[in-house]
Amino acid sequence: MAVWAIALIGRARPIIDEHSRRVGRRVSKRRRPEWLQHREEAANDDAKPVFTRLSISFGRRGTIARSGQPLCRLKNHLLQWIGVSFKESPFRISISVTIMKREGHVILWLTSLPLWQCAVLVIGLTTVGTMLLTVLIRRIVGFERLVSNNEVAGFKFAVLGVVYAVLLGFAVITVWEKFKQAQEAVTSEASASATIYRLTGGTEGASQAAVRAAVRQYLKKVVTYEANTMEIGDADVSTTLALNSLYNAVLALRPQGPEDSDLFVATLGELHTLAEARRERLELSRGAVPPVMWAVLFGGAVLTIAFAFFFGTKHVRSQVIMAGMLAAVIFMSVFVIININYPFTGELRVSLEPLKYTLDNLDTQD
Repeated sequence: MAVWAIALIGRARPIIDEHSRRVGRRVSKRRRPEWLQHREEAANDDAKPVFTRLSISFGRRGTIARSGQPLCRLKNHLLQWIGVSFKESPFRISISVTIMKREGHVILWLTSLPLWQCAVLVIGLTTVGTMLLTVLIRRIVGFERLVSNNEVAGFKFAVLGVVYAVLLGFAVITVWEKFKQAQEAVTSEASASATIYRLTGGTEGASQAAVRAAVRQYLKKVVTYEANTMEIGDADVSTTLALNSLYNAVLALRPQGPEDSDLFVATLGELHTLAEARRERLELSRGAVPPVMWAVLFGGAVLTIAFAFFFGTKHVRSQVIMAGMLAAVIFMSVFVIININYPFTGELRVSLEPLKYTLDNLDTQD
């Protein structure tokens, strides 16, 4: 019987493979969904995709194949949906799921929310949840068993609280310093742009007009397009091309004497400062806190609050209020870190007014 079964499977395999190929051709001829066509319509192909398509296929032999390809980019806001498609055949099931690729996308989503919504999610829900868990644990465990932990657990809780407080304070100071660096980078970029524009006053002819037009074009790209892409930590390709055009226009200047040479060197120095400021601005837009630090911050918050559940007081109301205050203080600090970690996203963002003011000022000078 085993021999006959193997022979039948061997004869049926060509038929199965032919059927699978026909099904695959029919599926490939179908019109692609509209949400997949955003991939070709994306303007910035070189930037990192925020979303990736993950395909998991279960074959006849139990193998799993994974493949990822970029789907689309975000312009002004985060995509808040997940696309799922199913393809079925007699011998294969393929599931395609659209997922976020960028690390820390939940934090980026929280930062993009209005402040009051973020406060409700980060501070309000965690505080209310802590108070409810305190009442629940009090009823399940009992007051007598919790009181017995007060003397021994008190010293351990003090050590845990100090360690987590140091870590939390370090994170707050770090993100605040990065936020200030982003402000300084924008100011330095605006100052360098204005200086390059004014230094071209020592030149004449087509070279002067080309450099000044390149400076205005670069500033327009920054305030119009890159201001949006920085919300998700990406650079704008058109702004990069505008910066390259500015470099080409400056390098096209031909010094005729010692004075022109000094102006040329000064212009190149300011152009280098502008490029460095933009590079720093883009790097800071990706956030200052790494994923590992986020895991430690949230894990430490959970452990610190959970440790408070081992204590018991005579009055339930007092214990619930103290637990809620502990959770509120911890997550208020986390709330600050979330909202200033991405300096160009959300309501608490670094303003690009220095660049806009410089652009308006240059337009009035012509």
